[in-house]
Amino acid sequence: MSESARIQKRLRWRCHDLEVTLELPPRVLDCYVWLDRLEAALRALPQSTRCRIALCELARCRELTVVWGPTTS
Repeated sequence: MSESARIQKRLRWRCHDLEVTLELPPRVLDCYVWLDRLEAALRALPQSTRCRIALCELARCRELTVVWGPTTS
């Protein structure tokens, strides 16, 4: 499993735990528009350690998307 897939999987679970109301379709965490939407949803939540970790994971997803480019499927 690639680094980006591992981080995306952890980020999805973290969003579930944080009860993020944004519905994330499969395979969207390497698309800039969805990363922006998720970032806005996370920033709207009360700040906590779990929320800050989710924002860090989201930033890493964005970095990997810049390096590898978004997937096309």
